[in-house]
Formats: sequence, C-alpha cells, structure tokens
Amino acid sequence: MWTETRRGAVAVHGEIDIANHHLFAMVVEAVTNPSDRRAISRGEAHLDLADVDFIDTGGARLLAAAAANRGADNQLVVRRPPAMLVKILQLGWGQLPGLRYEE
Repeated sequence: MWTETRRGAVAVHGEIDIANHHLFAMVVEAVTNPSDRRAISRGEAHLDLADVDFIDTGGARLLAAAAANRGADNQLVVRRPPAMLVKILQLGWGQLPGLRYEE
C-alpha cells in the first residue's frame, strides 16, 4: 500500500477504503506524528498520492484529522492528490492551515 521515496515522502498506492483504513491510518500516523520515535519524517510531513486510484470519505477524514493537529509552519503536504480528494476536503473541512497540496 505504501513505499518511502528518496525525497522523504511516503507514496501510497491503490485504493483507500474501509477495507484498509487501519493501514492508511498507520501510514498517516507514522508520517505526521513527530513525537513518535517511529515517525518517518520530522517537520513537514509528505504523502504522495499520485498512484491512489480511489479514496473514500473515511480516508479523507483521516487526512483532515492529521492536518488539524498541525500548524501552518508544520504542514501535512499531500503531493499529487486525486482531484476528488481535494474537493472532498474543501467541501467537508474548508481551509485547513495544516494541509497543503502540491502538484
């Protein structure tokens, strides 16, 4: 479901749905929790979602919750998100200072 990239991001692949929310939650937690010694990155956290074919609202909720705990100076950076994910997050949560999208 995921791989760590050379640029310090974690790339997630496939579909994110109710069958694997627990795995996606573990990935998001490992990437975003700087107090956890197992954290993959410190400071800005980067998730590459270019190879995500589908993400449901539960997956979007996990990202929004992770971003809500971060500030504008310590953002969750979502690289190449599916267009539908951006729409879901904007409609459901509006602007989250702890979340940034990159193409």
